[in-house]
Amino acid sequence: LAPAHGRAAPSLSAPCRPQVAGPAWFVGSSPQPLAHGGPEPLRSTPHVPTPMALTEQEQIRRAHLDALREAGVEPFPADAWSTTHRAADVVAGYDDAQHDPEAEGTTPTRVTIAGRMMTKRVMGKAAFFHLADESGTVQIYAKRDSLPEGFYNGVFKKLLDTGDWVGIEGTVFRTRMGEVSIEADRLVLLA
Repeated sequence: LAPAHGRAAPSLSAPCRPQVAGPAWFVGSSPQPLAHGGPEPLRSTPHVPTPMALTEQEQIRRAHLDALREAGVEPFPADAWSTTHRAADVVAGYDDAQHDPEAEGTTPTRVTIAGRMMTKRVMGKAAFFHLADESGTVQIYAKRDSLPEGFYNGVFKKLLDTGDWVGIEGTVFRTRMGEVSIEADRLVLLA
């Protein structure tokens, strides 16, 4: 059978011949000529990647990195951050009757947690953000007056981005909207 375009179909039983004895990018000695005496294939050099221009987001992140260092914040500290709880444990283990920091006769729960900042809602002197770890997410409440002077306005609001790894120390409470949260009195950039 001939194909519709009028050319003869290649034979399926014809053996395929290699073009060269080595890879086309081989730089050492020249490649072997074809076994059937045809022309020598073109030689090429290995592909060397060229540096790519940074995206706008990468440029912003690098500017924030430089600004953090200028502010005296080490963006990649080598110190270990010990945690006492995971996000899911904080949310599941909170009981208003036992742990409400506003009520008399209760024992407020202090936690140390680490994770990735997933959302960030800044509202003047206070902010909420969600922190995610391997177990789930928990809401963090950060107030300007609870953090070291200048950290909230100079670092947290301007330089920390979603996706950054942070460590939080604080007290667990329930917001007026009913969400279990941690009021941070210590916030550390981990990476």
